[in-house]
Amino acid sequence: MSIESEIKSQYEEIFRPDDWTTFKVAADYYLENASKLLKNDIKSADENLKLLFRNIQKRLFIGIAFEFLLKSIFLKNGYMINKRTIRDVPPGEFPFISKNINERDFSQSRTLTFNDLAQKLAKIIKLEKKKQKTVNRGVKIAKVFRNKEGHIISVAHQYVPQNYRDIEECLKLLYSEVFNQDLSINIAFAKNELGVFDINPI
Repeated sequence: MSIESEIKSQYEEIFRPDDWTTFKVAADYYLENASKLLKNDIKSADENLKLLFRNIQKRLFIGIAFEFLLKSIFLKNGYMINKRTIRDVPPGEFPFISKNINERDFSQSRTLTFNDLAQKLAKIIKLEKKKQKTVNRGVKIAKVFRNKEGHIISVAHQYVPQNYRDIEECLKLLYSEVFNQDLSINIAFAKNELGVFDINPI
């Protein structure tokens, strides 16, 4: 067994619909940190690098949170997030409904990717066209944040406030439509801007 396989085996699990709450709690955690993280919270970097690392962490947390949130949505709606072990067994295309499958046909070590989830989200939750467009835009921005910040360090990254407003609007819709929650969120980036993350039942 390779080192990679040995370590992957420590994470092997078939996720079931009841696991949606774990993923949702994790998404909440990362989104709250993304919203409220301050430059002063970055302790081990030189002063001239603290803002850079704060911003990187915020975008990484957003990307991680979105993947967990999408997986929570799939599970909550009764769908598998584990990938098939063998192609075309069971036949058809994902997403597969958990109660209709044999778990032995699914991998314990591989789950659907962010991209897989994003492409099929509209099949899981039905939204009117305008709302769907808002959700799609936020998901795509978060996916790029997760992919880029996890692979490169870009000191010249341009701060575009609208990107974060789009993410916030996307999240508000998902929390409302899927989880019946009212989300107040402001991902603080600008100087003296207040980070907000508050959830209430609708």
